[in-house]
Parts: sequence; C-alpha cells; structure tokens
Amino acid sequence: GNSPMPPIPEPDTSATGGIYDVNESGIQFRHTPSLPTPANGDEFLKRLKSSFQFNILERPSKNELVFELIGVDVSFANALRRIMIAEIPTMAL
Repeated sequence: GNSPMPPIPEPDTSATGGIYDVNESGIQFRHTPSLPTPANGDEFLKRLKSSFQFNILERPSKNELVFELIGVDVSFANALRRIMIAEIPTMAL
C-alpha cells in the first residue's frame, strides 16, 4: 500500500553511514549510527539476516523487475547494482 513514510530523524553528525529510502516522492537519505566492522563472515551474515528484506513490487515484463532492498548498507546495494549492470550483454558496433 501507500502508507506514509515514518519521519526521518535528525542526522547524527558523528555518523558515517546511512540508508537511502526510495519512495514515490524521491530518494531520502537517513543517517544511521555506524556499527563496528564485523569480526568475521558469520557475524556479517547474522547482521544481514536480522534486518535484510527483499520485496518484489512488480514485474512489468519478463526482463524487468521492480524491487526494494531494505535494511542493507548503501555499499551492499551499490555492489548489487554493479553486478546486475555487468551481467547485461553489450555489443559495440
């Protein structure tokens, strides 16, 4: 549905990270406190599983998919975007 987004908290000037919220009115950045770097892969996966959501919003065609990633770091979303772009076949003439 079209539920309104919760209010965006005031940015914490000491924060170095954040989350992009994408909605019909555009993209908004929310600062979030930084977590320490995970000690190992198991800790990373535990954190990812605790907050990660992947929602398919629509599938306009066989080759298109509109989705949202929730609870992931911006760097993770960007890495996924780059992987998807790299998988698109290109041809130079």
